Amino acid sequence: MTEFILKIPSNKKGKTLIEFLKQIDYIKIDEASAASVFQMGIKQSLADLKAGKTSSWKNKTIGLKNA
Repeated sequence: MTEFILKIPSNKKGKTLIEFLKQIDYIKIDEASAASVFQMGIKQSLADLKAGKTSSWKNKTIGLKNA
């Protein structure tokens, strides 16, 4: 399954798009608030920590360049 997060600045246009997408049979729409998206991100971060998918910052440097 592929998931997308759309940020639509106009509420009216956003509602119109959602109503259109609801008519398509292979698209499932779950509405999520910004808080729930944030919570999902924290849960994923904690899962990464538990799985050891992280590393420490000890003795590491970051170099920044102008893009």
